[in-house]
Amino acid sequence: MAKFVNYRKRSVTLPPGCKNLIDVLQPHAPPFPTAKSEYVIDGAEFSSLAEAGTHFTRVLGFTQAWNGKLWHLSVLLDASFGTPDEGFIVVWRYSHLSRERLGYAATIDWYEEELRTGHASNLPGVRHGLAEARANKGRTVFDWLVEIFHTHERIELRLE
Repeated sequence: MAKFVNYRKRSVTLPPGCKNLIDVLQPHAPPFPTAKSEYVIDGAEFSSLAEAGTHFTRVLGFTQAWNGKLWHLSVLLDASFGTPDEGFIVVWRYSHLSRERLGYAATIDWYEEELRTGHASNLPGVRHGLAEARANKGRTVFDWLVEIFHTHERIELRLE
């Protein structure tokens, strides 16, 4: 702190970016914004939702696997299971491949699995979604994943 104090004038000159003296005195709170961590998802590394689950878990450093369960991914992102609390950037390279691979065919597979294993109260909605996917209408698994990232304010998603 001595480099900021002018002992002859009994004043303090704050470094650029500091609003008040407490920014200099608190070593645990950096006075300057730190760069957000960046994680790179490689769309060429997976071709199914299950593989995406494994890839995302490894790249994002989750302490728990989400196993391709969409709601579980959202919970993990929300609760910071291994990701920085201050937010981070996800760069999704080759997202065009993921858009294709996690398109309507993957969406149909997801709905069909939900018909087999899902709760009975969800079946009407699942049947409707399946009919739309078979007609190449509505959102896809890729769209759902992108939407999940966009619902988290502290996460910036970049599709490349």
